[in-house]
Amino acid sequence: MIRVICNASTMIHNASDPLDNLIQLLGTHMLCPLHEEFHCYKASKANGLWHLSGNFENLSHAFRLVTDEQNTIEEIERLAASNMMRNDYQKAAFKLYQDHLVLRTPTHHLMLNSAEVDKWQKGFPSARVRRMEELLIDAEVVGFRFSAEQRTVLAA
Repeated sequence: MIRVICNASTMIHNASDPLDNLIQLLGTHMLCPLHEEFHCYKASKANGLWHLSGNFENLSHAFRLVTDEQNTIEEIERLAASNMMRNDYQKAAFKLYQDHLVLRTPTHHLMLNSAEVDKWQKGFPSARVRRMEELLIDAEVVGFRFSAEQRTVLAA
């Protein structure tokens, strides 16, 4: 079962574009780096279903998928990861997230800037972090979004 809640800039109650169109767009249009902060373009799992959403940078084409088909989600994640390796995506993401750390929980991936993580670890979370506190209970800090080498290259 795959439920496409949103896939395109179609009006509500209109038929969504087929999933094949999203797959094609992931190969040709840059994803919007702003969405990376919330889930790193990785699916989350709740109640046995995979959830994945996002949008494109210069194309009004939001998508939100819910499915129990792991291979479908893995394919979309693979295409999103490839899209995120584009030079234009990396440069745009660097402007937003050069000081962000990636956090992983059993069900989610997310990012916080290093100052927020430091305050949270010291017991003084920001208002934004307090809103996510339940999600962060099992969070593990993976590391900086950009390696030292990537930061040197992208800062140039």
